[in-house]
Amino acid sequence: MDQNNGLLGKWTYRSFKNDPSPVGDDGQKALALFFAEGTITIERVDHEVVKATLSWGGQVQMYLSGRLYAGQGLAPTTLVMTGIGIDNSPTQGWVYQYHGYVVPSWPGGVDQVPALVGSVTRTVRHGSGQAGYVASFLMVKQPL
Repeated sequence: MDQNNGLLGKWTYRSFKNDPSPVGDDGQKALALFFAEGTITIERVDHEVVKATLSWGGQVQMYLSGRLYAGQGLAPTTLVMTGIGIDNSPTQGWVYQYHGYVVPSWPGGVDQVPALVGSVTRTVRHGSGQAGYVASFLMVKQPL
Protein backbone atom coordinates (compact mmCIF):
# COMPACT_ATOMS: atom_id res chain seq x y z
CA MET A 1 0.00 0.00 0.00
CA ASP A 2 1.36 3.44 -0.93
CA GLN A 3 1.65 4.92 2.55
CA ASN A 4 0.43 8.36 1.50
CA ASN A 5 -2.36 7.74 -1.01
CA GLY A 6 -3.28 4.22 0.12
CA LEU A 7 -4.32 5.42 3.57
CA LEU A 8 -6.66 8.14 2.30
CA GLY A 9 -10.36 7.40 2.43
CA LYS A 10 -12.88 5.65 4.67
CA TRP A 11 -12.06 2.74 6.97
CA THR A 12 -14.34 0.65 9.18
CA TYR A 13 -12.96 0.93 12.72
CA ARG A 14 -13.62 -1.76 15.33
CA SER A 15 -12.11 -2.00 18.79
CA PHE A 16 -12.23 -4.91 21.22
CA LYS A 17 -11.73 -5.47 24.93
CA ASN A 18 -8.48 -7.29 25.66
CA ASP A 19 -10.00 -10.26 27.49
CA PRO A 20 -7.90 -13.41 27.01
CA SER A 21 -10.72 -15.78 27.98
CA PRO A 22 -11.76 -18.09 25.10
CA VAL A 23 -15.31 -17.56 23.82
CA GLY A 24 -15.78 -20.96 22.20
CA ASP A 25 -19.09 -21.03 20.36
CA ASP A 26 -20.75 -18.56 22.76
CA GLY A 27 -21.88 -15.73 20.47
CA GLN A 28 -22.94 -13.49 23.37
CA LYS A 29 -19.52 -13.83 24.98
CA ALA A 30 -17.90 -12.92 21.65
CA LEU A 31 -20.15 -9.85 21.28
CA ALA A 32 -19.26 -8.78 24.83
CA LEU A 33 -15.65 -8.32 23.63
CA PHE A 34 -16.81 -5.61 21.26
CA PHE A 35 -15.77 -2.13 22.48
CA ALA A 36 -16.67 0.27 19.63
CA GLU A 37 -17.35 0.49 15.90
CA GLY A 38 -17.25 3.52 13.67
CA THR A 39 -15.93 5.00 10.47
CA ILE A 40 -12.57 6.69 10.32
CA THR A 41 -11.95 8.98 7.37
CA ILE A 42 -8.30 9.68 6.72
CA GLU A 43 -8.37 13.04 5.01
CA ARG A 44 -4.72 13.90 4.59
CA VAL A 45 -1.33 12.30 4.64
CA ASP A 46 1.21 14.99 3.87
CA HIS A 47 4.89 14.78 4.74
CA GLU A 48 4.05 12.07 7.27
CA VAL A 49 1.38 14.24 8.97
CA VAL A 50 -2.04 12.54 9.18
CA LYS A 51 -5.45 14.17 9.73
CA ALA A 52 -8.62 12.11 10.21
CA THR A 53 -12.12 12.05 11.67
CA LEU A 54 -13.54 9.11 13.63
CA SER A 55 -17.33 8.98 13.67
CA TRP A 56 -19.73 6.72 15.56
CA GLY A 57 -22.71 8.38 13.83
CA GLY A 58 -24.39 11.74 14.24
CA GLN A 59 -22.42 14.21 16.36
CA VAL A 60 -20.40 11.50 18.10
CA GLN A 61 -17.08 12.25 16.42
CA MET A 62 -13.44 12.96 17.21
CA TYR A 63 -10.73 14.69 15.24
CA LEU A 64 -7.46 12.78 14.96
CA SER A 65 -4.02 13.96 14.06
CA GLY A 66 -0.66 12.31 14.13
CA ARG A 67 2.27 10.92 12.21
CA LEU A 68 3.00 8.12 9.82
CA TYR A 69 6.36 6.38 10.14
CA ALA A 70 7.50 4.47 7.07
CA GLY A 71 8.44 0.87 7.73
CA GLN A 72 11.82 -0.46 6.68
CA GLY A 73 12.69 -4.07 5.97
CA LEU A 74 10.32 -6.27 7.98
CA ALA A 75 9.20 -3.38 10.21
CA PRO A 76 5.65 -2.29 9.30
CA THR A 77 4.55 1.26 8.55
CA THR A 78 3.32 2.74 11.84
CA LEU A 79 0.50 5.21 12.41
CA VAL A 80 0.44 7.14 15.71
CA MET A 81 -2.49 9.50 16.32
CA THR A 82 -4.27 11.41 19.05
CA GLY A 83 -8.06 11.69 18.96
CA ILE A 84 -9.67 14.76 20.54
CA GLY A 85 -13.39 15.15 21.17
CA ILE A 86 -15.20 18.07 19.60
CA ASP A 87 -16.28 21.03 21.75
CA ASN A 88 -20.03 21.33 22.36
CA SER A 89 -20.64 17.74 21.24
CA PRO A 90 -21.11 14.40 23.05
CA THR A 91 -17.34 13.79 22.71
CA GLN A 92 -16.24 17.03 24.37
CA GLY A 93 -13.30 16.28 26.67
CA TRP A 94 -12.49 12.88 25.14
CA VAL A 95 -8.81 12.16 24.45
CA TYR A 96 -7.56 8.85 23.02
CA GLN A 97 -4.17 7.70 21.73
CA TYR A 98 -3.93 5.29 18.77
CA HIS A 99 -0.89 3.24 17.75
CA GLY A 100 -1.40 1.07 14.68
CA TYR A 101 0.47 -0.87 12.05
CA VAL A 102 -0.28 -1.22 8.35
CA VAL A 103 -0.76 -4.93 7.66
CA PRO A 104 1.50 -5.93 4.75
CA SER A 105 -0.05 -7.55 1.69
CA TRP A 106 0.59 -11.24 1.08
CA PRO A 107 2.29 -12.06 -2.21
CA GLY A 108 -0.26 -14.03 -4.19
CA GLY A 109 -3.00 -13.24 -1.65
CA VAL A 110 -6.58 -13.34 -2.90
CA ASP A 111 -9.22 -10.67 -2.19
CA GLN A 112 -6.96 -8.81 0.26
CA VAL A 113 -8.37 -5.65 1.81
CA PRO A 114 -6.00 -3.03 3.25
CA ALA A 115 -6.00 -3.23 7.05
CA LEU A 116 -4.40 -1.64 10.11
CA VAL A 117 -4.14 -3.26 13.54
CA GLY A 118 -3.12 -1.75 16.84
CA SER A 119 -4.19 -0.54 20.25
CA VAL A 120 -5.98 2.47 21.67
CA THR A 121 -5.88 3.96 25.15
CA ARG A 122 -8.29 6.37 26.82
CA THR A 123 -6.02 9.21 27.91
CA VAL A 124 -8.59 11.25 29.85
CA ARG A 125 -11.41 9.86 31.98
CA HIS A 126 -14.92 10.51 30.67
CA GLY A 127 -18.25 9.19 31.87
CA SER A 128 -17.69 5.92 33.74
CA GLY A 129 -14.59 5.11 31.63
CA GLN A 130 -11.30 5.41 33.47
CA ALA A 131 -8.15 6.92 31.99
CA GLY A 132 -5.59 4.35 30.94
CA TYR A 133 -8.08 1.78 29.60
CA VAL A 134 -6.53 -0.08 26.61
CA ALA A 135 -8.33 -1.92 23.80
CA SER A 136 -7.17 -3.48 20.54
CA PHE A 137 -8.42 -2.18 17.19
CA LEU A 138 -8.75 -3.27 13.59
CA MET A 139 -9.35 -0.91 10.68
CA VAL A 140 -10.39 -2.27 7.27
CA LYS A 141 -10.48 0.00 4.23
CA GLN A 142 -13.89 0.51 2.65
CA PRO A 143 -14.22 0.25 -1.13
CA LEU A 144 -14.28 3.51 -3.04
